[in-house]
Parts: sequence; structure tokens; C-alpha cells
Amino acid sequence: MHEADVWVDSLHVGRHLGGYLPFYIEIPSGRNITVRLRNTDNSLISPGKNLFALDFNYYGGLYRHVWLLRKPAHLRFDRHIRIQYENISRAQVTLRVQFSVIHTPKYPYVGYALSDQAQYRDAYKIKKAGFNLVRCSHYPPSPAFLDACDRLGLLVINSIPGWQFFSNETFQKNSLDDVREMLRRDCNHPSVFLWEASLNESPMTKEFMARAHAIVKEELSHGLTSGWLDEENIYDVFTPARQHGQPPDYYKNYRAKNNKPLLLAESQCTSCAPMIFIASYWTNSSNTSVTVYSNCEHVELQLNGERIMNGGKQQHDSSHLLRPPYIFNIDRYIPGRLDATGFISGKAVVRIHQSTPGNIRHHLNIEIDLSGQSLTTKDLVFVYAYICDHNDTVIPNADDLITFSLLNARNYALLIGDNPVRAEAGIASILLKTTNKRPVDFITLIARASTIEHQETRRIFYVS
Repeated sequence: MHEADVWVDSLHVGRHLGGYLPFYIEIPSGRNITVRLRNTDNSLISPGKNLFALDFNYYGGLYRHVWLLRKPAHLRFDRHIRIQYENISRAQVTLRVQFSVIHTPKYPYVGYALSDQAQYRDAYKIKKAGFNLVRCSHYPPSPAFLDACDRLGLLVINSIPGWQFFSNETFQKNSLDDVREMLRRDCNHPSVFLWEASLNESPMTKEFMARAHAIVKEELSHGLTSGWLDEENIYDVFTPARQHGQPPDYYKNYRAKNNKPLLLAESQCTSCAPMIFIASYWTNSSNTSVTVYSNCEHVELQLNGERIMNGGKQQHDSSHLLRPPYIFNIDRYIPGRLDATGFISGKAVVRIHQSTPGNIRHHLNIEIDLSGQSLTTKDLVFVYAYICDHNDTVIPNADDLITFSLLNARNYALLIGDNPVRAEAGIASILLKTTNKRPVDFITLIARASTIEHQETRRIFYVS
């Protein structure tokens, strides 16, 4: 959604260039509001690069909320208030309140028509995976995603649109507008601790970087800026990526000219609970070198009750990790069960197993991926059907066609995606979308396949 034109009946009332951030239009009296959207290549609008050369997509359409706001006729439609604290003491504090002029911000656009609940689930998965920081490249995320980061305790690097492209004064003006409007939209999110007022991997000029940095300070005096380039010593925090230089060269070169922080954006830690994972399906086509990932001090692996002695921490490219993966070399493939145990201070704290799957498709298991957020109206969730053997083990080479259907759904929900859909690695996936109507009790989801004896049924209840 890079270009938007708005009409009320036949009257053209506004035009906006740029996606990802909100914009506001005064609507005169009328009956029909029409918005025409274009997402074709436009070198004047960030990110600017043609789609065929980009590493992400320019999706079209209205993917975020559209609000019709009503106000008394005597009020101006200023939507930004700046408050500064002056003369602070124990006895009193002086507030200076400044209303901003009307500006043309941009509408949030992240490429998918997700519900606010789905945005939360995305952040939830990141948090559960053990991450504590999200860089929202290469554009500002949905406000609902930032709300989720606030709730879950995820730190955020908020980024303006940009990717390997820099152009003329018009393009630069639009990009600087993005910086200001990103600050105005997201300044009250405690999760945002860095503002990436930098065009990702783009050959920016010193003047552009200085102006972008200054805008952050104008809008949020305590705001910290970051950028992937800092040869000119402008941004508060330097955020290099691994491919931008061989370590420790970029670190040494940077430290020779700067005393500011260098952000380590990718680092292994053990802040989460003890975990362990066997990276093998253990089938007759599996590698007999089995990798086990864990954040424990020591890991042991057994095959059918016998401990595998030939193995240890992976060296070479993983040798400097605090908790490198373990690799166990098994002499030959024997079907059965792998058991991995993680130890801390000599005590077993976590266990996991992986059994050789059978060849007979016995039944399906349905999972509705709620990820910490109950289903509600106007929602969107992933649904998975697992093809299992009689021991409830997923069969990874199963690629059967699975058909999903709904009962009691009426106008409450619908399925989105290929249906029937072919399973991959034994798992068939489809999207379930709910409407703005709530069922009296529940809807029923069914998964079936002609190659599998038992179909699976799941009742779906909405949150009250």
C-alpha cells in the first residue's frame, strides 16, 4: 500500500504516499468513502527498490484497521501532543504542552492481513523461542505487535522503511517523514529502546543521517538512534551485521574512531528454563550422527536404553558458543527410541525422546495454534493436522492429502488455503479465520484423509 487516494462520493479528498505508518484524512459530508491503493514500484517512496530486486514483498490492500473518527466541529484535528517537563522539584512541576501541526503520516503495513491477536501470537513465539530483542526490519511493525512486545517484555529496535536503496531529495524527504511519524506513532511503547533512523544497508549521505538523527532528538529528547553505518559518528548505537565485515575487524575499526556502544544483536544466552532437542526423526534415512541442542551443562544420549559414548560438544564453527550443540556418532541405524537427558550440576533436569515412526498412517491429531492468546472474533489462527502412527508419533515422510471442514460455523468462521492440502513432513496446515459474529457455544473442526482410518474432530470455543 504505497499510494492511497481517497474519495468521498465523487470528491477527491486526499492522497498519501508511503505504507507502514498511519495517515489521517478529513472527511466532508457524503455517503460513500472510496480508497484506491497502488503497490507498484515507485522509487520516490521508501523502501524504493524495485520488487524484483527486493528480499521482501510489497503487499497491496488494506491490511490494518481503518477508523472513522468523529469530533466536535469546533475542534481541530491535531492528533499529536508533545509534553515537556520543566522546573521539576519536590514541591512542584511545570508542564509545557505543545500541539503539533497537522502532518501526513503513514498507515501501518507489514505485508499480511493479520488480526491483533495474531500479532500477539507472533511475538509470543519469539519470546518462547528464547529471544529477548526484535529488530523490526525493514519497516515499522503493526501497533498490535508493539503492544504484544510491551506485555511480553521483548525489546524492540523500531526501523523506518528501507533496503539497499538511496535516491533523490524527494525520496529523502519521504524517508525523513517516516522517521518523524514512526516516533509520533510509537513513542509511548516502553518496549522500543532504539530507533533505527537509518536506511538498511543503503549508501546514505552524512547530511541525511544527521537529519534523521536530529529528528529523533526533536521528537523524543531521550530517544536513542541506531544505524548500520556510523563512519561519521552520528548515531548513538552502532548495529553492524555479521556480513558487513570479518570479526574482529569491524569492531576494531569502529572502536578506533568511536566510544559509543556497539550493540551485540545476536548472542546466545541461557536465560530460559532448561531445554533439550533431538534434531533427528530417527528413520532409516536419517544420518547416524545425531545432533542434540541444549542449554544444559552436559548432555547424554541413549538408543534403546544403551548410552551412546561416541559423542560430545561440536567443535570448529560452534566451539566458542557457551552451550554448543552435542553430536553423537552411532555405529549403525537401529530403529527404536532415542532418549536425551540434560544435566546441570550433575543432576538430570530435562529429558526428551524421539521414536522411530511406523509406516502405517493410524490417525490424525489437530493442533490449533493459539500461542498464548484465546480465539475471538475477527481473528486468524493456524491449524495443523499431524499424521501419526499407532504410538502417536508423527510420520515425517507422510505427504497425504488432508481435507479440513467446519460444522456449526454458519457465518462465524471460514477456512483459508488449499483444501485439501498436501502434508509436508507429516503436517498439513490451513488458516482458520473468524468473522465478527460469535457462535452461541462452539464450532467444530474436522480433518480427514482417504488414506487414514480415523478422522479427527476438535471443538473450538471462543473466549468470552
